[in-house]
Amino acid sequence: MRARAHVRHLVHTPDDAYGTDKVDRRVTAWLAARPDFTPTHDGPTRAEWDALIPA
Repeated sequence: MRARAHVRHLVHTPDDAYGTDKVDRRVTAWLAARPDFTPTHDGPTRAEWDALIPA
């Protein structure tokens, strides 16, 4: 969840936040325990955030 929060709050790019072995192991285990899971879009895109935040 911490990696996801970092991406959602634009602290890190997805590659940086999710690119660690620890995150990979946890996500792999979580997905293996939930074979019927289907991901959906969650929240605004980076472009949508950038449009809301003044430069």
